[in-house]
Amino acid sequence: MTLSSIRSLGMSMYPLIKTKDTIFYDPREKINIKINDILITRKQATLFAHRVIYKDRHKKYLITKGDNNLKSDGKIRADQVVAKVKSIKRNGEIVQIQDLYLVQSTLYFQQIVILAEKFKKEKIEFVILKGLPLHLHFEKTHPQRIYMDCDFLVKKEDFLKAEEVLLSTGYKKSDTALSQTQKKLQGKTVENAYYKIINGMFVVFDLHREAVFMMTQLSRSENLYPQSLIDVFTDMCLNEKRTIIIQEYSIPILSTENLIIYLALHFFHHNYRGVFRLELLRKIVRSKKSERYVHSIQEKIKTLRMQNYIYATFLLLKKYFPETAPFLSSLIKGIPIEKQYKIYFNKKILHTVVFDDQTRIKAGIERFMYLYHLSPNHWSKKVQIFADPQVIYAAYWVIFQNIRVILISLVRRFFPFSRAV
Repeated sequence: MTLSSIRSLGMSMYPLIKTKDTIFYDPREKINIKINDILITRKQATLFAHRVIYKDRHKKYLITKGDNNLKSDGKIRADQVVAKVKSIKRNGEIVQIQDLYLVQSTLYFQQIVILAEKFKKEKIEFVILKGLPLHLHFEKTHPQRIYMDCDFLVKKEDFLKAEEVLLSTGYKKSDTALSQTQKKLQGKTVENAYYKIINGMFVVFDLHREAVFMMTQLSRSENLYPQSLIDVFTDMCLNEKRTIIIQEYSIPILSTENLIIYLALHFFHHNYRGVFRLELLRKIVRSKKSERYVHSIQEKIKTLRMQNYIYATFLLLKKYFPETAPFLSSLIKGIPIEKQYKIYFNKKILHTVVFDDQTRIKAGIERFMYLYHLSPNHWSKKVQIFADPQVIYAAYWVIFQNIRVILISLVRRFFPFSRAV
């Protein structure tokens, strides 16, 4: 079989495909396209090698997106599909795309097992919130994409011990703070990220003190959502976990009802963006076993006062994956939502382009606005958040960064030979 090839000229599919890689494809292979296939598509006389992230159920179009791009490519019709990518050539060596996925997920799972065993040995109570183990359990196969992180939730009193395990295993702590000033204002973080490079591949773990869904840059958000309820949900996640067996290893994950709630909150946390985040949720709610948890999920959502945050996730899941309608229709009926919020969902959130991502600054601004508008607290309490030093500093930082970007752009425009920093 003779394959055609093109040369990669950009970083839109980094780290899977890098600049100057040679991409091999078979022009005869255009059928049986699945989610996560890498396709060569033609758009305005230009060829792209991007990932399929969504398929219209009527088979009228696909949505593709570069793994490293913020925006998707829009609707791709059948006549725009050239072929599936089969392999790549890098540094003189030809590698099958499937082999890259298998190697990366195998390496990642080995690291998850190492950390899980060390946590057990140190008697650290933990549960995995999301990541590769969930895919392996629910999909029963290795993923067809690169997994970038895995989230561990540990008891607050075990956090420093868990961090020491990561550091002693060769992981380095990532600094995600806006600045040193913001770090001082924040105090204790609710989540830290740790990374290690193994055989040229990044392995990243997020360590949580609590089942976070607010803004990780704000250590105190009592004015928007009660910390006591975050603590209740965190305890639920740790106390109601269940154990799954993957390759003879025991891995603790969230109970089914807590997992549905957490994944819905996680989608909210990302401003209702990233259609791949709905994929796992779709798989879980379609299971017949999930039907028995409808009442329990409804009661927990009401007790935790999370309905304003979660409701739109279910509406969007139902919109893009209609096969989930039977479960979601039953679930939504028992979740009380005030009329003003339903109007907000219809006008604002249901028009979100779930296929696109955002810059860090834009995502942060929108997340704060959602937290504010959808907060279950009375307006007189919510408005006090604007007096919080963390919020004041974050607003200052965003304004400063925007001004800086504008100034650099103007300098480069009028003085093209200067080096603006």
